[in-house]
Amino acid sequence: MGDKQPLENATTRKPGFQWENDLRVWGERMLLRSRSRGKRGCGFFALLAILSSTLHAAERPLTYCNPIDLPYHFALADNELTKGASLREAADPTLIHHKGTYWLFASKVGGYFRSKDMVHWDLVKPTGFPTEGYAPSVVVIGDTWLMTHSIGKALYTTGDPASGKWTKLRDFPYYADPELFVDDDGRIYLYWGSSPDQPIFGVELDPKRNYELVGEPKPLIPGLDTIRHGWEARNQLDSDGQIRDFGYKPWMEGATMIKNEGVYYLQYSAPGTEMPVYADGAYTASSPLGPYTYAAYSPFSYKPTGYITSAGHGSTFRDGNQQAWRLVSQLVGVRFMFERRLGLYPAGFARSGDGSKQIVCNTYLGDYPQLAPGFAKSPATDNLAGWMLVSLKKSATASSSLDAKHPPSLAFDEDNQGSQNMDVVWIVHEADRFQMGGGGRMGGPSSAERWQVLLLHDCPARQHQRG
Repeated sequence: MGDKQPLENATTRKPGFQWENDLRVWGERMLLRSRSRGKRGCGFFALLAILSSTLHAAERPLTYCNPIDLPYHFALADNELTKGASLREAADPTLIHHKGTYWLFASKVGGYFRSKDMVHWDLVKPTGFPTEGYAPSVVVIGDTWLMTHSIGKALYTTGDPASGKWTKLRDFPYYADPELFVDDDGRIYLYWGSSPDQPIFGVELDPKRNYELVGEPKPLIPGLDTIRHGWEARNQLDSDGQIRDFGYKPWMEGATMIKNEGVYYLQYSAPGTEMPVYADGAYTASSPLGPYTYAAYSPFSYKPTGYITSAGHGSTFRDGNQQAWRLVSQLVGVRFMFERRLGLYPAGFARSGDGSKQIVCNTYLGDYPQLAPGFAKSPATDNLAGWMLVSLKKSATASSSLDAKHPPSLAFDEDNQGSQNMDVVWIVHEADRFQMGGGGRMGGPSSAERWQVLLLHDCPARQHQRG
């Protein structure tokens, strides 16, 4: 989160380091956190890989860690929900691959991002549409881009997203968590819904009539069925009390669509973005407007534990090699329930016992370094970079700590079960932070800001940042 530094990777790392000549055991540390309000909080993953032969610069695969490393910006002071709280947020993403470039749109990011490798991202600050909306959805038809989101109540268009210049094509009614989808035959559909008791709807749009609705919207997913689909129920601590006292109910939202081998997978999220169990399930059909049948293997995108949790309200897309991936919303939730980040996980379509295909998402060991798209043969089954955690709960010291509640040991507690890991962090004392000057690179400890961990291994280290 926050301060960035260039990452070493297959294209930037220089050969000739002494450890590269004959080293077989090597490690990496991960710079995990920077805190809001200018507080620099760090956590470090020390990782060990056994190499069968010497690695050269051109052979080292590009990697990333979740949550992905983006310049998440602070919530604006006039945000009606956060009410001036100092926090960062990005969620409800859509990712488009077009002519060799990846375009990432998400809630509350002040624009959108572009990348050639899905690891290094540049922010585009556009004009012509509200950049602080929720749940953007984007499609491309030829060279025409269409975009809508929950707040804008409009359809926007551009022919060149790199320019950042968009224009409003037409006004729309309010569609909560909208999803635009272009079928193989060029027909365009709109899906939406965000409610504890309302369906997910769908309708066709007519481009010849300025994208007017074709007929009446159809309810496609009738609503949550927490008796038969237990994962849809609220099950965090004190859920019963929250329902009784505040009327909190599970929420169905985040409709997204992907088609594979003639089957339409209408995905949806439950039970709520503020919970670690937030996940995505699916209904399937043989036509874009149904009828739809519940996929009994739901939820297919699920991450209730780990350093960062939840894998709901995601975008399933294909990369340049037609490999499926999911970009999902993940929970921080320290300063506000909508304090979130984005995670990238490999996905796919697996053959089930009855011969049908089911959508899958691989979040197993999802906190560990992952191979960037294009490096793993079958990322949906194994996308790990091969590095194992060796720094867990090791003895640690630091130049200073903010107070007794934020000791350096919290930089190495990756499986802390006592609280959510994004909430436990070493924070350096202000006196050290203000001495940075030219002493250190942004994103890592300065000459004044230092930490040390006893690994009991001969492990050279480098830094790798995650969001």
